[in-house]
Amino acid sequence: MKIEISPTARGQLEELVVWWDANRTWRLRGTPYFAFYRVDEGAKIIKVAAVWSAVRGGEPDLG
Repeated sequence: MKIEISPTARGQLEELVVWWDANRTWRLRGTPYFAFYRVDEGAKIIKVAAVWSAVRGGEPDLG
């Protein structure tokens, strides 16, 4: 299957990488992030809409 990452999810992933690099020494386990995605079986595509944590507050933009 092919994976498509929305612009919103891509930005969230980039922010997560920066956060992880800065904080991983003391917070390695239990990171509360979830990937919101849709699977299109016919097209064989997984579409990642958002990567989100409740710690951010609010709700993710699922487009």
